[in-house]
Amino acid sequence: MTLREGKGMPFGENLARLDEIAKRLESEPMSMDEALAVFEEGVALVKKSEKLLQRAERRVTILTEEGE
Repeated sequence: MTLREGKGMPFGENLARLDEIAKRLESEPMSMDEALAVFEEGVALVKKSEKLLQRAERRVTILTEEGE
């Protein structure tokens, strides 16, 4: 099983997109509405990434407990 959530982006792609979003918010002039939309996308990606990390952590815990 890979670190994917449903049909969403893999964890690494989430991080790359978050990096793009951060750079865009820091460097590009944009309207408040556009900035909020970009920020919302970033927040959603952070939440998805946290879920993926939690799932991976649970799997590692299970695997290491099985090995004991």
